[in-house]
Amino acid sequence: MKELSAGATLVWDVSVQEAVAAQEEYIEPHHIFIAVASLDKVIARTPEQLGVDKGRYQALKGEYLDVDKVLRRFSIDMTDLRRAVRDAARDAGSRGFVRTEKVVHRSAQTKKIFSDAEAISKNARKISALHLMAALLSNPTSAIMSAVTKSKVGCAALKEA
Repeated sequence: MKELSAGATLVWDVSVQEAVAAQEEYIEPHHIFIAVASLDKVIARTPEQLGVDKGRYQALKGEYLDVDKVLRRFSIDMTDLRRAVRDAARDAGSRGFVRTEKVVHRSAQTKKIFSDAEAISKNARKISALHLMAALLSNPTSAIMSAVTKSKVGCAALKEA
């Protein structure tokens, strides 16, 4: 698989935390989506608080701005979208998994998302957070579809933006 950008790497790290916090066995597509919609938290922190150098911070900020630009086109707030996906996933619920190891694996659906993101990123050097978002919107889970629909925008329209 192609290398992940700074933003996609952060998305991966946050999605692991989301899966663990939700007590789910696998990293699912909604965890990745929630993590993409968490990029707004990057600009609320300094490079020192994030534990990254200024170059990586600028790369993260750039990826946040790319995602934010798409969402703002449809007047979608990242925080609201993140919460809506989390709520929809909670309602669908497969919680209560007791983790006995420190490793969190990707589900088959999540592996496909990364494969699709790689295909979408064919002209880029790395897979970005925006590529992951486009892959998620290409084949949205019910939690993602529910949240995006609440914003009065279809997944296809958001993906094309």
